[in-house]
Amino acid sequence: MLSKCFKDSGFEHLAVDHKSNRFHSYVTVCNVDLSTDHGWAFMFHIIEHYDVRFVHAAPPCGTCSKAREIPLGPGGGPQPLRSMEHPLGLPHLEGKDLERVRSANAIYDGLTKFLTECTARGIPWSVENPTSSYLWMIPCFVDLMANTPCRFYNYDTCAWGSTRKLKRSFLSTMPEMTGIEATCPGNHEHAPFGRTRQPDGTFKYATSDEAAYTKQLCLQLVSVVQNALNLFPQKIEADHHSVAINHKGMIALQKQPAGRRMPPLISEFAAFSTVVASSMPATNPKGCLTACFQHVPEGSKLLSFSKRGEGETSFVLKFGIYRSPIQWVEKSLMLQHPFDNFHAVPDQMLDVLFYILTTAPADVCKFRISKLKLWMKWAEELDTREKEHKQRLDPEVGRVLASKRLLLLRKIADSLDWPDTHLFDEIDEGFKLIGIQDPSNIFGLEPRPPQSSEGELWANAKFIRPALIGKVKIQILMPRASLYGMLQWKRQTTIIG
Repeated sequence: MLSKCFKDSGFEHLAVDHKSNRFHSYVTVCNVDLSTDHGWAFMFHIIEHYDVRFVHAAPPCGTCSKAREIPLGPGGGPQPLRSMEHPLGLPHLEGKDLERVRSANAIYDGLTKFLTECTARGIPWSVENPTSSYLWMIPCFVDLMANTPCRFYNYDTCAWGSTRKLKRSFLSTMPEMTGIEATCPGNHEHAPFGRTRQPDGTFKYATSDEAAYTKQLCLQLVSVVQNALNLFPQKIEADHHSVAINHKGMIALQKQPAGRRMPPLISEFAAFSTVVASSMPATNPKGCLTACFQHVPEGSKLLSFSKRGEGETSFVLKFGIYRSPIQWVEKSLMLQHPFDNFHAVPDQMLDVLFYILTTAPADVCKFRISKLKLWMKWAEELDTREKEHKQRLDPEVGRVLASKRLLLLRKIADSLDWPDTHLFDEIDEGFKLIGIQDPSNIFGLEPRPPQSSEGELWANAKFIRPALIGKVKIQILMPRASLYGMLQWKRQTTIIG
């Protein structure tokens, strides 16, 4: 729900969870096992290569819950797995309980290292868990609280729309997170705690229903983050900086990118306005003002609000002000059609096309000859070094690359300021079969987590290798004559059709 609310507000987001998550997802989820080193390597890759502005984490609290200590009568209930004296796990644990605690500890350890790196990079973050959770007593979190400028922000779940009253806490480096602090107003009844027996004989505990955030809390958290970072995607318009290269290519082919991958040509709002008021204004079901509020015109949309002051007597309100019909038409008349405005051709290629179209053919020919002569001169100068370089390669790699002038290719690329600086090292050393690839600086970034580690690959090699060889063997290569005949038949069929 939280990721969906950020998405609905126009933010790019990455929702990360384990593939066994039992809750229904409202957005596409990136499945990552954060109990493994390669799972966290992917997360560090994200904050290194993407423009991350905020991180929120809700680590699993099942093993840290003090609700396990509550007696539930006949049949008992889940047994405690941690204590104040043993926050990393009780000494007598074994079997599945021990496995669960170790897995959770691996997640907590990786998370605290990750959040420490976020702090070093200036990325604000928050972590949510029950206020009484043993999570806050685990040594790695104690160190996190001692070494980063974070503090607790507490709230009652029923104050944000939950049916039960639970005390939960956000640990955050964002001071504006005071906006989520709230206590039960005392004007409603609370649903009971306990457990119910399911048709399959298992028990369902009431606390499990409170693990998912309410929409009201999610909207408030989005509001807090927007105001703290002053980020309002509703004002973004499509331009060459906000449209990805692959989407430009689709537009150039007169195809509209699917979903919300491209910003609108005209932003939703003409302007924003922030107002401090002692009470909330009257709005319609769509969140728009039903009357003028201070200097904000009627019809403007209430985007976010946060409480201000200890007594909750004043609010900071953020409004989006729509354009008038005349302003909208004037803005529309100034637009250039996307099919004419966007293209997927790199600037370097545009420069080459311009040079060819504006230069005499003879001069273009002379230029190309001079370049070829220069490259031939480089090849001659590098000949001895090329042989020495190939001798240092792995014998199998050297055999494949025997006819390639690797150093010449590298020098030509350097002269052209080729952005993929890792390419030639990967040609020499081999490309990664698994793990995280370094960005090419040519193709757009796309977060794809590794499915296994190098150790897991070698462990499964005895099963993978025969399967791959079997696939290759069943691919019967078509004789060249037959292939030629098929191509001729295809050509004749195409002409007749």
